[in-house]
Amino acid sequence: MSEDGDDDAFDALMVELQAEFRATLAGHDAAIADAWAVWGETTGIDERDSAVRSLLAVAHKLSGASATFGYPEIGNGADAVETLLLTLAQAPPERPPAVLGPRVAALRTEIAVALAGNTVSVG
Repeated sequence: MSEDGDDDAFDALMVELQAEFRATLAGHDAAIADAWAVWGETTGIDERDSAVRSLLAVAHKLSGASATFGYPEIGNGADAVETLLLTLAQAPPERPPAVLGPRVAALRTEIAVALAGNTVSVG
């Protein structure tokens, strides 16, 4: 296969992988919303800790994968959430700290932008 053919095949593969990644975003957004709500509303330590772990897991996944699939803004937002959550992970406060709210909102906004069909170029 020629070098141009390799590039075309790679570009086609990346478009396919980007679409698959984008298809996961609604589920990630729902998981973020659910974990955020539980953390803000629960009085149970186990439920709170589980919500924080869930939020951290989603942020970590998005932080690592988003830029690869053409969504660096999601990756940056997820990294900001993940970084703050890592400082809280050993002993999460009863309620989410105020500084985390805007970071979670910004991440969810970037996901909404991607879901609205704003496309990016990969490569």
